[in-house]
Amino acid sequence: MKCKGTFIDCNLLKEIKESGKWILQNSAILVFHGIGDQKPFETLDSFVRGTLKTYESAGFEKEKFIVNHDLVKHTKGDNHWYENIIRVYYDGEDGYYLDFYEFYWADNTEDKVSWSDMQDWVNTIVKGATEFYDKKKERGNIVKDNSLFFQDGVFKKGLYCTSLKFATITIPLFEKIVFSLVDMVRYTPIVGDVLFGIFSSKGIKGSKKLTNVLGDIVAYNSPDPKNKLFKTRREIQKEASIAIQNLIEAKDNITYKYNKIIIAAHSLGTQIAFDGLNSIDHKVALKDIKRKNINAELFGFITFGSHLDKAAFFFTEQTKNENYIKAQIRNNFYAFKRCSDLKIDDSWFEVQNIKLKSTLSDIPWRNYYDINDPVSGELDYYDKVTNIRCDYVSSAPKNKKSTLFYLRHLYPFTHSYYWDDDRIYRDMIIDYLN
Repeated sequence: MKCKGTFIDCNLLKEIKESGKWILQNSAILVFHGIGDQKPFETLDSFVRGTLKTYESAGFEKEKFIVNHDLVKHTKGDNHWYENIIRVYYDGEDGYYLDFYEFYWADNTEDKVSWSDMQDWVNTIVKGATEFYDKKKERGNIVKDNSLFFQDGVFKKGLYCTSLKFATITIPLFEKIVFSLVDMVRYTPIVGDVLFGIFSSKGIKGSKKLTNVLGDIVAYNSPDPKNKLFKTRREIQKEASIAIQNLIEAKDNITYKYNKIIIAAHSLGTQIAFDGLNSIDHKVALKDIKRKNINAELFGFITFGSHLDKAAFFFTEQTKNENYIKAQIRNNFYAFKRCSDLKIDDSWFEVQNIKLKSTLSDIPWRNYYDINDPVSGELDYYDKVTNIRCDYVSSAPKNKKSTLFYLRHLYPFTHSYYWDDDRIYRDMIIDYLN
């Protein structure tokens, strides 16, 4: 069951301040970055600053915050590695602490996607989306007024395919043109080296960002297990699951370190975090997690700029009616927070789900989206999620027959606005940390 929600009353955070509290238990936040030219610690930096700024705006005294850079040692077999974290105290280090972690995955997808990979991906995605919306026509009715790719609730396969083909051809081509032009500038008499330095730093960087964005999407969203990119997706999923499990099982001597764990994710990172939580759901069911009753510790899931509804068909591979065993296996495997619409036919042998029963379905989930962020949207395909519309742009064309109505998504493009929205941090503090 999904529901529409609103931002929490800002006065509640001031009441928390007046009560003398800032958090109720030792807590940790794991943040997943999204698509683009991401650098290590940028996500950590943004989320920590946003949280501290929100506390300060509510009247918490800046001088009382203690912000420490710490290293956490992880051990697996003979392997050891260290993770950079930020630990925050308020009014002395003898009180509760809040630790911030970053899940960085951009290095796994960098420069792994070729032009032919992109074209193969488009063909696979168009086929999957078409089959999905042909069988689930009610999905089209939900999004028909907000998407250029639906007309009267019917999925427009041709336009969808053309748009993806256009993007996957022109963006890499644009990068090659920029590289060629910048290289030509180098041979300009006298000022060639100066101009080369200017254009190479700006032009190449900008064009490469676009290609990296597309490459991230293609690399992680390869649904074919035989595709070489599927290995990349599996590696990222495995690392995400390990990162969450490390927080769940982290200890200070003999006691568990965190009483509350929050997962926050942006853009493509929401899909990675979701997959990580689905894996944790399996580990809990199979008793591969050492800690008991983790429902009380995994205290919140926050997504912003999420495309998870648009990726729903990755979890619901369209199977023929005679492949009902396969359909039930997939339905059981992707059980975390997903609204199951699989109808058991009387002619089928029903597969009994013995071990993969979802145990994390009650984790509170708040999803933030904006009408001018075409990547994001309400998440209708998932269970127990509260959707909050951010309304970063106050006015937009109202005529749904106007081309401008659909192009309203493109300017201003608000996909990155969430990082600076103190309402999201405030909701997290009030609803999840107190």
